[in-house]
Amino acid sequence: MAESTSKPSPQNTSERTTMSELRLGIALSGGIALVLYQSGVSHELLRFSNDNGAGAYKTAINRTGIHPILDIVTGASAGAINCVMLGHCLATGNSYKDFHDIWIEEADISKMRWPDGETPASLLHSRPLINKVKDAMTKQVGRPKPPHCAEWKCAVN
Repeated sequence: MAESTSKPSPQNTSERTTMSELRLGIALSGGIALVLYQSGVSHELLRFSNDNGAGAYKTAINRTGIHPILDIVTGASAGAINCVMLGHCLATGNSYKDFHDIWIEEADISKMRWPDGETPASLLHSRPLINKVKDAMTKQVGRPKPPHCAEWKCAVN
């Protein structure tokens, strides 16, 4: 842990100005049953690591003198999708709320069934969900076309 050298203010001893870093990493597993829980955890970890404004996290940070930093995110399957969304928000400073809402609205098992008559490549039909995630990212930061490409294609098609 790295610590700064500032000293607590004598006027208000309930808040510390000496800060220690709390370095965090998160690994999220796959599985649609866990994805909503993991989305909530990701949302709160982002709020916790970015909460310099107000609220319970700021109070906890000030009282403990610990500044959380989310360093590593990794995941598999649905957990990897959450990690992509969380990493995107960490890198851009955007809110995780849009992504959390996508999970709440689209991860309904009845919406992820394959249409009748189609032979599934996997148990669940996740393409519509992935398209909503791509749309949300595009809406947040845009998706510039690289100058050297005639056609811009996403790696997940």
